[in-house]
Amino acid sequence: RNCDWSSDVCSSDLTAAGRHGLGPGAWLVADIEGMEFELLENQADAFGCFEGVIMECHGGEQAGKFRDQREAEALLARLGFRLLSRMGPVICMAR
Repeated sequence: RNCDWSSDVCSSDLTAAGRHGLGPGAWLVADIEGMEFELLENQADAFGCFEGVIMECHGGEQAGKFRDQREAEALLARLGFRLLSRMGPVICMAR
């Protein structure tokens, strides 16, 4: 899929970005309007190339299940990240 990188990064492109050599110390900054759980669950391997993540978490019901910021933090923790900061709906986590 062709993406306008200024405003639209496809979740499938996250894995491709990692394969094409993100440098050491790369961070993922994501404000993906409710798609964070899909990304965390379906593209978990792609997070291996990032030292840190700054993510806005949109809680609410998704696919009949309530999802929240704490769940996103727990998913990131399972991927080896630790919480550095929380500001409203935004979390900052690093290895």
